[in-house]
Amino acid sequence: MIKLANSRQSIIADSLSKHARSDADAFEFDPSYTRRYIAKAICMHEYPLSFVEHVGMKEIYASMQPTFKVPSRNTIKKDIFEMYELEKLNMTKLMDGNDSRVAVTTDMWTSNKKKDTWLSRHTTLIVHGFCKGAY
Repeated sequence: MIKLANSRQSIIADSLSKHARSDADAFEFDPSYTRRYIAKAICMHEYPLSFVEHVGMKEIYASMQPTFKVPSRNTIKKDIFEMYELEKLNMTKLMDGNDSRVAVTTDMWTSNKKKDTWLSRHTTLIVHGFCKGAY
């Protein structure tokens, strides 16, 4: 129940109550979206795939949507590979429609004591029509 400061707010309160009910009624849970966002979070934050099976995460899933079937690490792995293939396809389409070129170079080196290893990646966009001294 919404508390009213004065009687003139009753119209607003009625409107808010009706709106809140209609939003709740219109909500439809789609577990595929949740799985997609779990996979995205694992990639973004470099979590281990076992993250989905942690007890704390299972409790979070249950608190938000009790009917949600927690995916296994293998299911999430499959979802991540599907996301990768989709992004690869999108990037390929983007690059195919572009007259420019991309040069990617990598270099790897280790410290003197060979305890640390570094990998460097450098990407250069070579724009179509660019020539030295053009600007």
